[in-house]
Amino acid sequence: VKETQAATAAAEEPDLTGPDGSLGLPAPIQGTVVSVLVAEGDTVHAGQQVAVMEAMKMEHVIKATVSGIVRGVTVAEGDVIIEGHPLVYVEEADVGAGDLLADEAIDPDFIRGDLQEIIDRHAYTLDENRPEAVAKRRKRGYRMPRENIAQLIDEGSLVEYWPLIVAPEHQRYDEETLRKNTPADGLVAGTCTINAGLFGEEAARACIISHDYTVMAGTGSTRTGDKLKRMIDLCHRFTLPLVFFAEGGGGRSGDDSTPGVAFDSDVHTQFCKLSGLVPLVGVTNGRCFAANTVTLAACDVIIATEGSTIAMGGPAMIEGGGVGIYTPEEVGPMSFQVPNGVVDILTKDEEEAVEVAKKYLSYFQGPIDTWEAHDQRRLRHVVPENRLRLY
Repeated sequence: VKETQAATAAAEEPDLTGPDGSLGLPAPIQGTVVSVLVAEGDTVHAGQQVAVMEAMKMEHVIKATVSGIVRGVTVAEGDVIIEGHPLVYVEEADVGAGDLLADEAIDPDFIRGDLQEIIDRHAYTLDENRPEAVAKRRKRGYRMPRENIAQLIDEGSLVEYWPLIVAPEHQRYDEETLRKNTPADGLVAGTCTINAGLFGEEAARACIISHDYTVMAGTGSTRTGDKLKRMIDLCHRFTLPLVFFAEGGGGRSGDDSTPGVAFDSDVHTQFCKLSGLVPLVGVTNGRCFAANTVTLAACDVIIATEGSTIAMGGPAMIEGGGVGIYTPEEVGPMSFQVPNGVVDILTKDEEEAVEVAKKYLSYFQGPIDTWEAHDQRRLRHVVPENRLRLY
């Protein structure tokens, strides 16, 4: 029985011996020949690519197992072959190794085309490549969102989510225009660490969301809604505190899939569920209306600059309702929103607002090794000894 089995196995194995004592290079799989990279008479080196096969939609590179001279090629592009079929026959010979080593030398500084495309796409989102948007922002005395984020978080800690999406307005603009004018679809978001130098990376983990007013007035689309829900989900799952920069004009109208205003109430529902689970720090500057205000209002603390306006309805909505015509700065200014308690902390500008947010969040991150306090003994004299005396 053993002899029969051995004979049967030997009969099933293909003969890999070729002309002139050459050795056949067998196909390691059953599949389709995509390309043949050598011809009869070519010199090959061990490890050199000689053919490419495809199976299950994946390409497999076939390499020579010995160095020598190609004495025969048995397949052509498009052939379907079985496993073990000899693809090429190579007569083993000393052909040197110089050319192969030169071909396979790797330059660690070389940037492939696919990587360069990624770098170029990300470049659209960077402030240094958006001079017009930066200049317009500077003219108002404001900072770019990424400047605020850089001040708030630990350097190099941002893991940004979906930075390469653009506004869903492909029916009106070409891809290049959308990449240039709507980077990240007007919403910068990701995970990061804040105050890691004081509390360590684990305690410093946080989530950051910032509307970008330089992109369609910081309005939201269905895509930014998906991004928001993704970040909110991360906060739920990993109990990450959230810092939310709210400046913007609410839901966006006119996108491809939203003939009305883009508004996803589930975003606000899920955001509100974070209350009591993680610290929610809201920061705003400039104009904050409609859906942006809804999210800001759900935060535990609202930090606003002196130049902020906060309102549920913006000027267009007010005028559309027949109530009157107002400028954005007249709708919910700080002269109203601070005394009535909407704003918890008023700051001079964005730089101070970010610093306050950073300090506020530190109260939830744990104790520090070194600290200072005023002389606590003075508190003994705050309450008068005379119980009838006002204080």
